[in-house]
Amino acid sequence: MSSSGRPAECYGSSSQQRDQPQPTPTARAYVPTPVVAALAVTHMGLSLNIDMSATSFYEPLQVVDFARQYLNIDLNRALTDRDRISLKKALRGVKVEVTHMGDCRRRYKITGVTSAPLRELTFPIDESGDEMHVTRYFEEKYQFRCRHVSWPCLQAGSDSRPIYLPMEVCKIVEGQRFSKKLNKDQVTAILRATWERPLQRENNSIVSRRASVLDDIQFRS
Repeated sequence: MSSSGRPAECYGSSSQQRDQPQPTPTARAYVPTPVVAALAVTHMGLSLNIDMSATSFYEPLQVVDFARQYLNIDLNRALTDRDRISLKKALRGVKVEVTHMGDCRRRYKITGVTSAPLRELTFPIDESGDEMHVTRYFEEKYQFRCRHVSWPCLQAGSDSRPIYLPMEVCKIVEGQRFSKKLNKDQVTAILRATWERPLQRENNSIVSRRASVLDDIQFRS
């Protein structure tokens, strides 16, 4: 298969990671429990309501591991069209960083998953129309030998100028909210991870709020 795409290059990144959420027993999500505070007017005056909230985030996994857990498959077999479409829906819009270039961790937003496997993907190297296989490019430029050549590539960039990213060189960037619908196991895991007795919940809210206030004071000073 011939394509007008190109593999990833590294030019550095200025993106900053967010606060680290707490892990849950699920394979694909983190559940941070931030403090939610609100002022309310009551007959006794102003009242500060404090509570804990929870939401799910993508776990910062290697994309190959994410795919294995999300699809519940063996890494040694090729992905079916159904697998590919499911993975595309799960990862579209998610930011990943490349891991094959040491400290250079350029980030990309996933726009799709290629229909062809990695071993068939090529890109033009000059105006004459000569092309190079993506696998060969990674070997010659980065001394990186791709193993999962029967798997498709992640795709970033536009449809007219796609950027090919082998899954095994990509890691999900930490701190991204998991906006997809949770399955039954994920919902159960989140409920277990966030369940607290009323007194414990109150104490945790107070401790977290105090820590937040101290952080704010230190920041302002």
